[in-house]
Amino acid sequence: NNAPSHTTERSLLSLTETVQILKYDLGLDAVLAWHALPGYWLGCAEPTSNVDNRIKMTPSTIQYPHFPFGIMENDSSASREQSVTKGIGIANDATQFLSQYHAYLQGCGIDGVKVDAQAVTGILRPHPPENKNGKDGEISRSKKSHAHEVALCLHNDLALSMERHFGGACFDRPVSTSAPIVHCMSHAPEIFYRMPSLYGNTRLPLMRASDDHYPNNPYSHGPHIVACAFNSLLLGLVTVPDWDMFTTMITSDMTPDMVWIHAIARAISGGPVYLSDKPHETNSAILESLVCKDGTVLTCTKSAVPTRDCLLRNPLSCSHTHIFKVQNVNGKRGAYTSGVLGLFHVGGTGEWDAAKLDY
Repeated sequence: NNAPSHTTERSLLSLTETVQILKYDLGLDAVLAWHALPGYWLGCAEPTSNVDNRIKMTPSTIQYPHFPFGIMENDSSASREQSVTKGIGIANDATQFLSQYHAYLQGCGIDGVKVDAQAVTGILRPHPPENKNGKDGEISRSKKSHAHEVALCLHNDLALSMERHFGGACFDRPVSTSAPIVHCMSHAPEIFYRMPSLYGNTRLPLMRASDDHYPNNPYSHGPHIVACAFNSLLLGLVTVPDWDMFTTMITSDMTPDMVWIHAIARAISGGPVYLSDKPHETNSAILESLVCKDGTVLTCTKSAVPTRDCLLRNPLSCSHTHIFKVQNVNGKRGAYTSGVLGLFHVGGTGEWDAAKLDY
């Protein structure tokens, strides 16, 4: 065993020690860290004391989300988010903050990041929504657009930091052709349309294609598959759509068919196939069906999208009796290719209704 030595005397391991165990003891090729675009989900706090001398806290300013008319009309629960009353701390020098943050993670052996809570940064203002001072005070009740200054600055600095700290051969072995970043909660035009210009067309980043996977909600499975497929029509042109992790274990509210439906959807999605199972609680039969005997995953070469005849139909309708078809291709262009077709019977499995569904 060539693993670096790590202490077992403390009950809690450091991030560096944890990464070493994952890579050297358990044989993982890469480990990514999960953080929010502003730092944490409510941002950064004002500097008090440094918990680690490798991270120098930078001053921050509280900004408040002003949810536009369209979001409030679709889901009024957004007004109850903690950020509406508490605000989000945005680093005054995001370039320095993100660069130091990622340098620290890289020094711990981290190979990339999943960056959450992105879209909210496009609707931030320096005063709470109740404040009616100035034209921006009315924006949550109007159809005016935001200028998105905070989101644009943060994404410019994020892309710069990614290139600086994770842009090279960061993996121990090449495990992905995408940039080592997963964009999450980022379905805002000022974000996804800029992905090719920020990361380049040859190494587009991953971007979550839908809401979370809710294994314990029987009404969420159909909408999840449908949302991923339809959203990939757009997202697949500027990113590599990520259909989210899923669990292979059957809970009291899940039928065996739903577990297999999620597995099949990920297999043909063209994005990553990864799990959220608890340790030692994985259905090995599902895993074995997704890989070759040597463990190779036969990923598709494009993004899975609905077939043409499904584009103008609602496959979730209770009256819908047609099979929802999702298409992709596998193989090398100019050499050999084969079509891949996924067939899903999701009619009546659930429709978006914010008053009835808890997701």
